[in-house]
Amino acid sequence: MKNLFAIILLTICCLSLCACGGSVDNIETVEDKVMEAVQAQINARTVWRYGGLPHASQFIDEIGENKFKVTGEISVRDKNGDTYEGGYDAVVEYDPATDECVVDIDIDSLYRK
Repeated sequence: MKNLFAIILLTICCLSLCACGGSVDNIETVEDKVMEAVQAQINARTVWRYGGLPHASQFIDEIGENKFKVTGEISVRDKNGDTYEGGYDAVVEYDPATDECVVDIDIDSLYRK
């Protein structure tokens, strides 16, 4: 009898959790996708050289239909604790058909601060 009561109680708890779960719509804007694509390029080009993840400030301007100009500053700390800083410019084209971004980025030389 106790086992049956425990199973019924467990079923009710599981159903209540499923009912409250709902679906979370992860709405991501085109600008978010552009920023993520630029950040991925910055990471790919700086992590191997400096050994640390860079912090990038980003400013975005739409310069055409699905075409964006992104500029900003990069700050990265190497494994010795030295900080390097520099800037970058990127032009990003977003393709809504494939939901992908093509990034053309130019990173200035990073100088030790």
